[in-house]
Amino acid sequence: MVEQAKAFNAKGYNFIQIAKVLNIDYRTVKKYIAPNFVLKNSRNRISNLKFYDAIITSNINKGITVASIFRILVKEGYTGSYSNLKSYCRRFKDNNYNPDKIVTKNKIEIKNIIKFLYHPIDEIKEISLKIFDNIFKEYPIIETIYTLIKEFKSALFITKNSSHFIEWLTKVKDLHISELDSFVIGLERDLPAVINAINEKYSNGLAEGTVNKIKFIKRIMYGRCKFDTLRNKILIAEKYN
Repeated sequence: MVEQAKAFNAKGYNFIQIAKVLNIDYRTVKKYIAPNFVLKNSRNRISNLKFYDAIITSNINKGITVASIFRILVKEGYTGSYSNLKSYCRRFKDNNYNPDKIVTKNKIEIKNIIKFLYHPIDEIKEISLKIFDNIFKEYPIIETIYTLIKEFKSALFITKNSSHFIEWLTKVKDLHISELDSFVIGLERDLPAVINAINEKYSNGLAEGTVNKIKFIKRIMYGRCKFDTLRNKILIAEKYN
């Protein structure tokens, strides 16, 4: 690792960048790069991992995390500690790391993935369609949820077809996704109202807005005054709105 840190430093990397690449503290990097630093030899306490070298090497090359590799080894009979495995994996990466072959990876923020729940994919500029295809291939459940959301919006707001909505409910229940199951339970509890909202052109939005205005007026009155006063305040508020 000392040689790797020095190699990065020679290429113009600063302490913070080297620390991120090697997954160590920047102060350790600073110590390694110091001209008078001498690496002390230490006893090898992880020799029992040599029995699992093929498994470890294969999974590291696949990009599997140390935590996942640890679970795999435990199933294979490994009884050592997680810290030993972590050190072993770090040594493996040190011995096989080439600064010239570093590939910069673009991180996908979860907030940008969540956007597709509310917007068409082609309107999300932060992520390309190709990346979305890769996400769907890697995590099929995300594509399933995306399809369900599109169908739900279509039944309620585009086709306004209550029979399609009922079919959608059945499909969701068959998938047994806990978060969607609780949502479906709430919909079924008020199913007649939901069906009417789909089939009818009327909306209670105006009534809800008026109720909110009345509640606001009541709050600023602090419980004082009679009903007649409340009535007059509401009428005056409507007059000037």
